[in-house]
Amino acid sequence: GASALAAFNHARSQKKRYVAVARVGDDGHAFAFDSLPSGAAVNDGGCARPCADDDAFACGCADAGCDGVVKRSADEEYVRRWAVYDVGAPKKRRKKRSEL
Repeated sequence: GASALAAFNHARSQKKRYVAVARVGDDGHAFAFDSLPSGAAVNDGGCARPCADDDAFACGCADAGCDGVVKRSADEEYVRRWAVYDVGAPKKRRKKRSEL
């Protein structure tokens, strides 16, 4: 969850289109999924925290990584601000001639 490259590779290895990351220090959380969730997007300072490996990408924040930026709302169990990326549609594996 702290590395943009690791998060993108995780999504691709799971053959998912999207990845969400929430960084805390040099660690964090990453989830890969196929479709965007419904609901309103939250865009506050926590979403813009840079990734550990490449500050050109935002890796969101989690728990203590959000200190001083965002506070947990009454309806939130954890403090998480996710940066979500579209890594593209999974590549389809071409069938070998022997599989046809």
